[in-house]
Amino acid sequence: MKGIWLCIGCIVLIFSWLPVYSSFFFLVGALWFLHKRFHRGEIVCLVFCLLVFVRIQCLSDVHEISSRIVKIQEIKQGYMIGANKEGRFLLYGLKKVSFDDVVELRGTYEKIDSIHNLGQFHFATWAKRKGMVYCMNVKSYTLIKEGTTLRHRLYANIETKDVAIQQFLKAMLYGIHEEEVSFLLLSSGMHIAFLSRFLTKRMARKWGFAKAHRLTLLLMMGMSYLTVLSSSILRVVCFSLISSLFTNFDEKDTLGISMIFTILLAPSMAYEVALLIPVCFRLVFMFHVAKRNKKIVGMLVLFPAQMWFYHTCDPLQMALFSFLRKVYAILYVLAWLLILPATEYLFSLIQWMLAALRLIQQISYPLYGSVSILWLILWCLSAMRYISYAHWKDSLTLCLLLVIFFLRPYLSPFASVTMLDVGQGDCTLIITPYHKEVILIDVMGHKKKNIPKEIIVPYLHAQGIYHLDKIIVTHADMDHSGGVAQLQELMHVDEIIDHKQLAKQQETPWMKFFLLDYEGEDENDNSIVTMLRLYDTSFLFMGDLGIKGEQKLLQQYPKLEADVVKIGHHGSKTSSATAFLHQVHPALALISSGRHNFYGHPHQEVLDAMEKEGILPLISARHGGVTIKICKYFRFFKTAEQQFGIILPNT
Repeated sequence: MKGIWLCIGCIVLIFSWLPVYSSFFFLVGALWFLHKRFHRGEIVCLVFCLLVFVRIQCLSDVHEISSRIVKIQEIKQGYMIGANKEGRFLLYGLKKVSFDDVVELRGTYEKIDSIHNLGQFHFATWAKRKGMVYCMNVKSYTLIKEGTTLRHRLYANIETKDVAIQQFLKAMLYGIHEEEVSFLLLSSGMHIAFLSRFLTKRMARKWGFAKAHRLTLLLMMGMSYLTVLSSSILRVVCFSLISSLFTNFDEKDTLGISMIFTILLAPSMAYEVALLIPVCFRLVFMFHVAKRNKKIVGMLVLFPAQMWFYHTCDPLQMALFSFLRKVYAILYVLAWLLILPATEYLFSLIQWMLAALRLIQQISYPLYGSVSILWLILWCLSAMRYISYAHWKDSLTLCLLLVIFFLRPYLSPFASVTMLDVGQGDCTLIITPYHKEVILIDVMGHKKKNIPKEIIVPYLHAQGIYHLDKIIVTHADMDHSGGVAQLQELMHVDEIIDHKQLAKQQETPWMKFFLLDYEGEDENDNSIVTMLRLYDTSFLFMGDLGIKGEQKLLQQYPKLEADVVKIGHHGSKTSSATAFLHQVHPALALISSGRHNFYGHPHQEVLDAMEKEGILPLISARHGGVTIKICKYFRFFKTAEQQFGIILPNT
């Protein structure tokens, strides 16, 4: 029964993605399908055991770590990964240590928590999948034992080289990137896979395929031992090992067993691009009957993959994917050669190649957006039919799906208001129906981080936003306006409203500004207060307005009400007085605050007052980013932490 192991591999992969509450139903359905399809009880029992094992691994509890003596396992950009008998964890602030060093740490372990916005990469979830729940900001440390392994010596050798050579070697061999690179190629590991196949074919001419396969496998394992076992190398090693052991199996079954083995060995691989994209390519080329142009087939796979994982796609780099894969494979080989003595002359060639790659990036015009699961399923079905039969109807369907992808934002009747999770600061995105206008209220800045580049712009790109119509700056504090200049460097902004006189000129029937003639005692109390009405839902944005400003607002507008209020000053007790909350009486209160912030925002007095008034607070430090969707007939909210709710009319 050819294909049975591929079927089981796909079931294990899909099962790994499912949350606990729905995995039971999938388990029952998968076992029923296998029983009906193959009529073999032992297969059903095997799959049941596999799926239960995968689920137990995902649910395995990670105990709190108490030991301060750790061994350095990996070095990343901005942090390190340490391990001992109690587990693995992240270390921040460690310097001048290397692989396999044993150190005694001084600091406090804390649970990993990170910025979390809808549809965006969540570092804490990634770390948990890797088996890391705790981190430490290291105050000081003592080196107990210096590493003596080959990996330690190799990294020490790299540290002695020129800075430019160091950066290149760390990027190619260790995945430590200090500047933008082709994440699709490096994270998917397609250049490693190409190199593995190339070496196998070349050695097979002299020693035969079986021996060449084993030699390539040993080479890949050796490279991972000397550097790090990256996801891409792990996938290549696992697939090569299974191919060597199961030589009599069909290609489809070999792929299925390889998928199962990889996921059982490292459950986090089920979410890794390094596994998913190569598997997609192999499935496509394995099943299609009619021979299609490989470039077209590759683009049919790469386009949805890039949009799903990265929310961006570069048509030029996608068209050159096969060529770029070879270039990165050459760079990877040159990186290993550059480690050897008296090979610095190679860096001139490397710099020339890197300059050519940067030129390609400069002349590229990336596309931005995100795809839904329904769109992705329809695309995959249409692509498979086109690859198999090349019928004109399938080509038309793919073209129609492309048109829908580009026009979807402009066809949506929904308006949305999103409080972005940016830490201890503010940034709110407003999108009017049919994408007629896109507005940001405040853009947080930071002395050490580029918040617009790291958080805000990636989220905007995921929404298919290429430029902003307006930025409303409530007041000139770093946590509200400090990122405006950085944002302008990354994205075109038509207009900036940063003082009250300008705000007077920008009022529209659906956007009003309050307290334009009021002069507060400080910068916070001079915040621009904005009222928006989208359909029949009203939003009030308070900036950092204090209690005196709230009193003045209620004096001028004694009947002021709002369905949703963006609470002033991050939930501080210097704002959001009980009288103000009682009068405005919103259904929802949005509070933007940082995790474990120094100020203790939001203050408990404010939360108690909201509870008394029956107001639901949504806090970025707890719930992550919050998006409110509104149309003519209903409105709802969803959070990055998977909370969902219907917003009832304000009574």
